Amino acid sequence: MTKTLFIIVGMLAAFAAAARVGKGVSSADPEMVVIHQKEGSYRLIYKGNDKSNVRVKILDADHHLVYEEHVSQSGGFLRSYNLDNLKEGDYTFRVEDGATMMERTVAYRLPGEKLIAQVVKMDDERYVLTCPSCGKGTVRISITDENGTLLYEGNRKVRGSFAEIYNLGGFSGPFNFEITGAGGAARVSK
Repeated sequence: MTKTLFIIVGMLAAFAAAARVGKGVSSADPEMVVIHQKEGSYRLIYKGNDKSNVRVKILDADHHLVYEEHVSQSGGFLRSYNLDNLKEGDYTFRVEDGATMMERTVAYRLPGEKLIAQVVKMDDERYVLTCPSCGKGTVRISITDENGTLLYEGNRKVRGSFAEIYNLGGFSGPFNFEITGAGGAARVSK
């Protein structure tokens, strides 16, 4: 599991760096991603500018604070958060570093509903697709727009889990991500 996490983090860092080079964006822009790990558990990955005191908040669907902590960091951090004791629903992870505030919303579901994939929209037109329980073998990924027009289709060999970043800046959404593999099938709309 730890090896898989490092592979996912490495892939995210490489894709984010490549996307910045293509867009001419400064590497000093803070970024964050929230990845579903397993039932009730989420991993927050944050890349910041400099050493600072970062505030992490988790808000429920009504924007009530359910958790808050301060993290001293120098450049970034990885933190795990467990929502097991909370009711089912949407939760927003908010990171404030003094100059920037970023949010990512996740849909927390109680055990019993198998979630094989999650899609998170980043601040620009990039989308992070994570598949923490895809199984082993080939995974089929297709992305369509709201009219059903196929924008992307491809197969990936996986060994349990994977993550990829898709830049959909040339298309208009909302988008439908369909993922089919040994671990099951999922359709995620963003």
